[in-house]
Amino acid sequence: MALLRALAKLRGELGIVVSAIHFNHTLRGDESEADYAFVKELASQHGLELHDARGDVGGRAREHFLSIEAAAREARYEYFWSLINSGCLDKIATAHTLDDQAETVLLRLIRGTGTRGLGGIHPELTGPALNQTSRGSIIRPLLHTRRCEIERYLVGLGQPWREDSSNRDLHHTRNRVRQSLIPLLEREFNPEIIERLADFAEIAQAEEDHWDESVRQILVDKQLRISSLQAFPLAVRRRLVRAAAPSGLRLGFREVESILQVAAGTDDDPKSCNLSAGWAARSSGNAITFVPPQAQPQSIAPGHRTTAGAIA
Repeated sequence: MALLRALAKLRGELGIVVSAIHFNHTLRGDESEADYAFVKELASQHGLELHDARGDVGGRAREHFLSIEAAAREARYEYFWSLINSGCLDKIATAHTLDDQAETVLLRLIRGTGTRGLGGIHPELTGPALNQTSRGSIIRPLLHTRRCEIERYLVGLGQPWREDSSNRDLHHTRNRVRQSLIPLLEREFNPEIIERLADFAEIAQAEEDHWDESVRQILVDKQLRISSLQAFPLAVRRRLVRAAAPSGLRLGFREVESILQVAAGTDDDPKSCNLSAGWAARSSGNAITFVPPQAQPQSIAPGHRTTAGAIA
């Protein structure tokens, strides 16, 4: 609500055409329908075009073995990108806040991640980052703004807003982080923990941007050559392995270590290792190759199986 009201107010000054977007996840029955009616009325009051869609997020979660949160995010972002790729919109602004950033960093730290994951929510997301071709992007203009500031802004405008009742459900890990863990950290350890976690995310993002460019220069043809790999420090070797992985294959920490073990192996060591989702990696001459599930050779060492670790 705050983002929409602010952009509607500034559209003349910024020289932009503002629309509203609503995606109904159809998870909360009448409450979901009331959310839609609320947004539709607001868009009408301010003369804004409304783009809306709905999806069976519960069914999607069951079909693809996803959490409700993951299925909901996939569904709405697919809709966002379809609007951009159709030419309706050049950019889509989402209202992620500084609090959302801090929660994301904590969640990823708890679940296990590398520095890429600790970068949290990025201020801009382009299509290629989601393996799509797009002329537009998704931006987060409120990423440096606290949630309490946004609420004060809305109160000052006299603008009501809707609260998703599922945000109070402590079954969801993010809600426990928001309602229990962060207040504990603020009270007992650092009253500025939100800001410090957000600062850490910015540092991690800059670090990853630097490393991405460095790795691209080294791994020009995506070929993981064993002789070249051994010439670099361990930190670079790990990044080269992750960068060489085929699109769609996300390597955990333990899987990266297993691949490096194969690359450094002697004649008596295993020449291959199993990865997640049925993939495998094997050494062949001077190269490490990734073998998709349907093409796995029979020579993969039995029992030499890795377990999914931290996603970097």
